[in-house]
This record gives sequence, C-alpha cells and structure tokens, in this order.
Amino acid sequence: MISAAKTDKPPPRPLLVWDGDCSFCKRCVQKWRGWGRPRVDDCPYQSGHLPPSPLSEKEFSQRIYLFDTEGEIHSGAAAAFRSLSHTRIGFLDRWYRRFAWFATISEWCYAFVARHRNVFSKIV
Repeated sequence: MISAAKTDKPPPRPLLVWDGDCSFCKRCVQKWRGWGRPRVDDCPYQSGHLPPSPLSEKEFSQRIYLFDTEGEIHSGAAAAFRSLSHTRIGFLDRWYRRFAWFATISEWCYAFVARHRNVFSKIV
C-alpha cells in the first residue's frame, strides 16, 4: 500500500484528481460517473481547482489522487478503490484495506496500466 500524503485544507467533498491529457483516465472517470459516484467530485489536475498539496505537476501526471475530507491524499489503486467505495464494486475498497496481498497486487496492476495507458486507452 502507498501511504497517504496530507493537505491542510481538505475539500468539503472527496475530490478525485486525474490527468486531463490522458484519454484512458478520461474514459475511466466517465465510466465511474455512470456507476453512480455521487459522493465524490472529480477534476483534471490541469483545471487549477485543487486543494493545496505537497504534490508536483509531474506526480499528478503519473497517478490519480483522491483528496478526502479529513485531509489525506490517496493515490493509485487506493484512490481508485476509495473513490468507488459507495458503488456496486465498493467491496474492492474493503479488500484493499483488509488484505495486504490484494493491495500489493492492485498497486502493481495500477502501475503497469499507468505505464502503458496509451495502449489500454485503445483497449477500453
């Protein structure tokens, strides 16, 4: 599992931040919206509507991030699963938090897809 960073000014609702230049990210977020994710807002990092954080532009271009209402910043698979925790596949977030093996595999898969997102964009 990747440990969460912190922000001193958390958003009033969870905020999923993604790379607006990434067609794979855009497709995933559109699909997730369709799954009924009403408790989480989202925006590309390029929008400029982000809470203050210690993250660099390079970091935002490589992973998704979830800013939660307690000030924690989650990334990668943790951010994806947590943002989907109130959907029909919310069990993935529970598995991620409960089973270290599942978290490890999920982060490896996330990193692999992130490195090859142009290819996966064409597949999705």
